[in-house]
Amino acid sequence: MHTVEAIFDATIQVLLDGGLERLTTTRVAERAGVSVGSLYQYFPNKQSLVAAVLQRHLLHVVKAVEAACVLAKGQQINVMASAVINGFVSAKLDQPAISKALYAVTAQLGGAVEVTRLTMRAQLALCDLLATASDVRFKDAGLVAFMLSTAAIGPVQALLMSDAP
Repeated sequence: MHTVEAIFDATIQVLLDGGLERLTTTRVAERAGVSVGSLYQYFPNKQSLVAAVLQRHLLHVVKAVEAACVLAKGQQINVMASAVINGFVSAKLDQPAISKALYAVTAQLGGAVEVTRLTMRAQLALCDLLATASDVRFKDAGLVAFMLSTAAIGPVQALLMSDAP
């Protein structure tokens, strides 16, 4: 697993240095300190490599949201919202370089399908959470979950892409 971690880290570094256009398996292998053959043992091409890095990052974020949902069950809605937003923002900003690099390449890679799949997973966790609110009931918890999740994504993306402190 150390080799895969090194490859993932190198992929992010190469993406940050030159974007997807300059990312090659050769550059990633050199940066990771592995042979191209070793890289190909895990990832058959550049697209599968970047897709794996994207999926790993998105899973990290979704798991943070899911954990926040579990911890906030049964609380008042303001506590729930705060917990979920803090979980999401913390997950995105604990590795800002990765978040920024992957925002920049997701559209180019056709990563929207994976983003949608994992966003829906987070929204299901939010629906489950909202059903337990101690102070409010929702007619359409799915819509509220959608609004909450999408309202968080835009500002965090803008923050990362602007290099704001």
